[in-house]
Amino acid sequence: MTDMKILLVDDDQDHNETLSDVFSENYHVFSACSGSEAIRKFAQEQPDIVLLDIGLPDTNGHDICRHLKESHPDSSFSVIFVSGHDTSEEVLKAYQAGADDFIAKPFELTVLSAKVRKLISFLEQQRNLSEAANLTREMAFQSMAEAASYGALIEFFRRVQNSTNLSELAKVYFETIEGMNLISSLQIRSDDGAATTLSGAECASSPIEEEVFDLLKGAGRIYQFGHRFLFNYKHVSMLIKNMPKDETECGRLKDLLCIICEGLEMKVQDLRRRKALDETLKVVRQVSQELVAKLNVSEADARQSADHAATLFAEIERGFHFLDLSEEQEKFFVSLMKESRSEMNALTGYVHQMKGQLEKLVTSMEKSLQ
Repeated sequence: MTDMKILLVDDDQDHNETLSDVFSENYHVFSACSGSEAIRKFAQEQPDIVLLDIGLPDTNGHDICRHLKESHPDSSFSVIFVSGHDTSEEVLKAYQAGADDFIAKPFELTVLSAKVRKLISFLEQQRNLSEAANLTREMAFQSMAEAASYGALIEFFRRVQNSTNLSELAKVYFETIEGMNLISSLQIRSDDGAATTLSGAECASSPIEEEVFDLLKGAGRIYQFGHRFLFNYKHVSMLIKNMPKDETECGRLKDLLCIICEGLEMKVQDLRRRKALDETLKVVRQVSQELVAKLNVSEADARQSADHAATLFAEIERGFHFLDLSEEQEKFFVSLMKESRSEMNALTGYVHQMKGQLEKLVTSMEKSLQ
């Protein structure tokens, strides 16, 4: 059994007992049948996971979740909402209330267990990275505090330009966003639809945030709900969770964040193009090496044939007086031999030229990728 604690909150006692039997083998399990009891049990036990029913007799799960998050801002815990309605609106309401995942009734116990395991892993990852993240955040704040917003933007693009992979790009993004005193999650998508969603350079987002990205990625360039803003491009979406209430400041940040999102989109496309060019260059280099090897053989064969032909032509010329040919016939044979010798020399030169062109092609592609 791990030290992880689960609080079950549902007015159906039989439901709580069933889930308690499922989870008690691996976790410490507590239950509550009302909102007030849930608040009291939470304060006593400090659970890691709260499995929270939305419909409670004395209140609703949204209010309970907001109360727990606001009352315990320094606690690291996750909330899974349980709802009888599986709609996009319910998912967004759960996310706005502070939930980390969502499941609709009726559900399979195996699905719920998988969600709990995923959130346990998510919490452990967050806690393991907390100290390093705090140190990184402090350093980022210190470095960014000395620069104005546009200075930070210039620095962002300079570092983006030097990024060579998506991990470096994500690190630059989160350090820049933290330097602006903003909290964000980032999703990067490939052309085939595969997505990587991060709430930090090295930390995955919660399951419900992944669902929010998927729901809203086609909702326009900028989508606002509450004080959260989602910025969308084809391959990149940025979720800003704490946009300021001041309209002037919010408007200024929206302009900057649009530029940042567009910069990320351009760099993601550039990295993908460079990767494709790298792969193409490998193929071209391999094919070129094979062709040059074959051309070397052809060039050697052509030179050898030209040497043999030259020897043969010389012997024929020396034997003209034995052949009793007329002057016109001798001229014809001499002209024919010269033409053949010229064609062989041209073939040798063509093979040599082809080798040079292949080598120039590979060199040119290598320089374009430097």
